[in-house]
Amino acid sequence: MMAVKKFDPERGIRLISYAVWWIRAYIQNFVVRSWSLVKIGTTQAQKKLFFKLNQARNSLRHLTGAEATEQLAEQLEVRDQEIEEMAMRLGQRDASLDLELVIGESFTLLDTLADDRDNQETVLMRRQESRQDRRQVQRALAMLNPRERQIVEDRFYTENQRTLQGLANDYGISRERVRQIEKAALEKLRKVLSPPCGEMECN
Repeated sequence: MMAVKKFDPERGIRLISYAVWWIRAYIQNFVVRSWSLVKIGTTQAQKKLFFKLNQARNSLRHLTGAEATEQLAEQLEVRDQEIEEMAMRLGQRDASLDLELVIGESFTLLDTLADDRDNQETVLMRRQESRQDRRQVQRALAMLNPRERQIVEDRFYTENQRTLQGLANDYGISRERVRQIEKAALEKLRKVLSPPCGEMECN
């Protein structure tokens, strides 16, 4: 139907001769789309590889008795990496994770996948450490005077972090003075939050 829409009888070509290319293109596109759930053949080079890789391999093997990725890439005018990627895709087909490994059993491919998530003990420990860290930060902030604490919170603990100039305008001081207050406040926090060290480590 696309060939009929685009056919120009004034060019002196038979409809069937023109339509065969459209038919072939639609068949090839359907094959590429149906081959895998993972989209392949999204570029012209990939489509060319999809249909011609095995043919080129067989021809090269027949002529030389062997095959080399470099020779295939040169013949098909693509990169070596594209040859290797398409060969891997063509060599494997999709498999459902819900497929039963033994018919009648509930054991599926999904059950063979390793769970890389942390165990409950590790998750709980990290949550406790996070809560402890937050409490320590709050205790450290409480040791600052109101202006120091406000500047530190506005600079580092809010979603929309304030600029030095913006805080300078609020307090009616210079940008450099805000920077000095921030530096002094961070130094106080660092001393409070730094873990204690042994005598040998401190020396």
